[in-house]
Parts: sequence; structure tokens; C-alpha cells
Amino acid sequence: MVFSLVDILENPGAVLRFDYTTSFADLEINFQFPFKSPARVHGEFLNEAGVITVSAVCDTVIDFDCSRCAEHVTRDYSLHIDATLSEELAAPDDIANADILLIENASIDLDEAVRDTLILESDMVFLCSPDCAGLCPRCGGNLNRGECHCEPEIDPRLAPLAELLEKRKQSE
Repeated sequence: MVFSLVDILENPGAVLRFDYTTSFADLEINFQFPFKSPARVHGEFLNEAGVITVSAVCDTVIDFDCSRCAEHVTRDYSLHIDATLSEELAAPDDIANADILLIENASIDLDEAVRDTLILESDMVFLCSPDCAGLCPRCGGNLNRGECHCEPEIDPRLAPLAELLEKRKQSE
């Protein structure tokens, strides 16, 4: 959503509150489209002694398949955004400007800032839980539901040692 900041740019102490719903259903992260539900974005723009800041929260639900066990997961997701706004950057290529949002024609597209933050703050892989055990590489069973009953696979390089141990057991 594009916000006009005309009313707060020249008025120190001015506040512009917002609360709206938007969609990020087209946003692909880690080869998935996890934002199927509408997102509620709320917060405020504030002029503090001529410095314009935005403080926002994006609340939504993410819907994805776990990258380890392939289970489908739906969970609440909340993202906080705190940034300074500026009409121009002294050094546009400086990494120190990463937390500064540009005001263009006395307005700003907050959805673009939220979208960028969602991409930057998202996990590299989506997991159902941090301790997800994944799938058995042999039978494909979900190890979160219990251990599988596959025979342990012997490394072919160690097979001669296994044969020696078996012969030793038989001779005893």
C-alpha cells in the first residue's frame, strides 16, 4: 500500500497510523509459496525531530512443506519492521543504508518494504520443528513418528571387515 507522507514530513511529532490487509501469495521463498493467507500490516510512521521512522508488524499464516520430512505445516508468522525513511541517500551504494527506506514524491510503498523484509528474514529452509528428524534414506519413513526398522546399511568399503567379524562369531 502506498502512503502519502505529506502531512508528517514537515510536522515534527506528527504520527500516521495504519492498519490494512494485503496479500503476498505470489512471493516465492525456497521454491515454495508459503504466504497463502492475507497478511495484516499495522503500525505507524513517526516524525521525531525531522527524522521519519516506520515501525510496523506484519501478521500472517505460513503454509509450507517441511524441507526434511515433507510434512505439511501451517503456523502463525509475525514480522517486525523498524526503519528510517529518507528522501535521498548521500551514498546510495553504502551498505549502511540497508535499513533506510526511500521516500519518493512524499510517499512510500510499504508493501515493497514488507516484501523485501519477508525475503531477507525468512529461514533458508522451512522446518516443521528445529529438531525435525527427517526421512529414512532407505525406506522413506518419517523418523519423527518413530524409528524405522531398516537394517543398517554397511559401507561397501567395510564389508570385508564385517565378513571377518561374522566368521569370528561362527568360530566361537
